[in-house]
Amino acid sequence: MRRKITQALKSDLVKVSSKTGIATGVKLAASFIVSKVLAILVGPSGIAILGQLSNVGNIIQSLSTGGITIGVTKYVSEYSDDRAAQQKIINNALKITFICSAICTIAVLLSYRYLGDCFFHTEKYNSVILILGSTLFLFSFNSLITSIINGFKNFRLYVIINIATSVISLIATIALVYYWGVYGALLAFVLAPAIVFFISWFLVRKELWLNYRFLTEKFDIKSVKLLSRFSMMALNNAFVAAMAQIAIRSFITGKMSIDIAGIWDGMNKLSAAYMLLITTSIQVYYLPTMSYIKERKLLWKEIIKTEKIILPLTLLMFTLIFFTRGILVNLLFSKDFALMKTVFAYQLVGDLIKVATWIISYTMYAKAMTRPLIITDNLFTITYVAISYILLNNFGYGLNSVYFGYIINNAIALVVMYFFMKNYTSKNHV
Repeated sequence: MRRKITQALKSDLVKVSSKTGIATGVKLAASFIVSKVLAILVGPSGIAILGQLSNVGNIIQSLSTGGITIGVTKYVSEYSDDRAAQQKIINNALKITFICSAICTIAVLLSYRYLGDCFFHTEKYNSVILILGSTLFLFSFNSLITSIINGFKNFRLYVIINIATSVISLIATIALVYYWGVYGALLAFVLAPAIVFFISWFLVRKELWLNYRFLTEKFDIKSVKLLSRFSMMALNNAFVAAMAQIAIRSFITGKMSIDIAGIWDGMNKLSAAYMLLITTSIQVYYLPTMSYIKERKLLWKEIIKTEKIILPLTLLMFTLIFFTRGILVNLLFSKDFALMKTVFAYQLVGDLIKVATWIISYTMYAKAMTRPLIITDNLFTITYVAISYILLNNFGYGLNSVYFGYIINNAIALVVMYFFMKNYTSKNHV
């Protein structure tokens, strides 16, 4: 047992995680402080409203990047030995991001009243949507810069930008929520990522890959085709995931109350915070590594090796979280969120299964498996919403219904994707 732990700690995955650990730690701490501030100053209903903007904003922001950021990381890493091909990917990514951002900006500015009425049922937050549309250029180019840095495996810059994002988000949230409550929380969500762009640009302004002639150059059809495969996957994922959360939040609000929906959103925020420790490692190490591997059998060996490292460490972390759940809720939220303590076990079980599924799905991203990934994303998003709705409305489990749906759906997804990937990697070449 001791030998296995020692081997895990010496693995490349853990080494990379340790390099990005400072940024992850800062982001985690900032997320916890933000959760506490929001819990005290805006309460469960305010967090539910912020969750609604977060879902809508994620769709719009994904559209503004063209959904190519994961593809950029993959190909910048994959073409590390071919500088010309690497630069074509970057130049075309810059062009695609510029065009998509322009289209989305115009669309949001023209339809902000409709979006406000559709998602918030009030004109009170229309100005936030206007600001969101106006800052899309800054957000999308910051996301692209981060994905390029990740592809180059420039961990120093990656860490600096992520720390800056966390600190600015924290300061903006505390200041704006203090003065403007729920409106301030929404404003902080929109402004913080845009502000970070100026830091990112300053750090990379002298990098050789930052070619300002990209707008005057013609599209490289091969590069566009490669990136478009990731665009379809990422945009589909962003859309269906956000719509699923909007639907489930609506189910909970209609069946119970907006405060209960806020408790569900609060649990989601906490889950996203501790899952950050895992997703950062997967994104920074695993995606570029799997992109580089050519042999399918080696691909399967890397999946199994990663599962053996990640899952025991995740289980250990989740066990600690479960036994300290009372302290965490009291520390990070307020007494209005006491119900969260009763759903921790279900959330953690669902999250553990989700981690195992992520490792497989990120392999599908790394190998640009567009059709299988879109099919599985859509299928298991629909089943998650359907199972949650059925349990919520027919079995009297209350809020637990959503968590039971989460566990059942993730378990089915893991089994299906495991056998799919096992069959895929049994063949000879990628």
